[in-house]
Amino acid sequence: MSAKKIVVCLAALASLIGCNQQPVDSMHEVRAQCGRDARAWAALFLPELRQEKSSSGMSSHYSEHDHRCYAELWVNTGYESSGDVFFMSYLVDVDDNRGIGELRQMLKAQTAPTILVCSVAGRSCASGDEWNKLAKPYIHP
Repeated sequence: MSAKKIVVCLAALASLIGCNQQPVDSMHEVRAQCGRDARAWAALFLPELRQEKSSSGMSSHYSEHDHRCYAELWVNTGYESSGDVFFMSYLVDVDDNRGIGELRQMLKAQTAPTILVCSVAGRSCASGDEWNKLAKPYIHP
């Protein structure tokens, strides 16, 4: 078999098994791109979520298993008069621009947190600890 026929056969085989996608130079580059995409996504939403006395942040994770870029955005808003803190966390699939989960809770001095909303991938949760367990596969490898 000639070299030309081998190349044609390999190209045909590659297209059948999905190897004709853009080559990825390294997993480091894929993760870096995920971080850039997540920061750009967060830049669109964090200014809307933040209030005067709030802090916010974001973390991202590229899942090699799912081949997806996930981000978690959070905002803490403190209320000086009561000492309470309102905490929001959003888990998103950056690639599809869709929400996966949400945690909203009021943290009051010397009492248990009041959970207002807690869910991940359609599953309800009742505490911040449950949220962390459900969100872990997406954001904390």
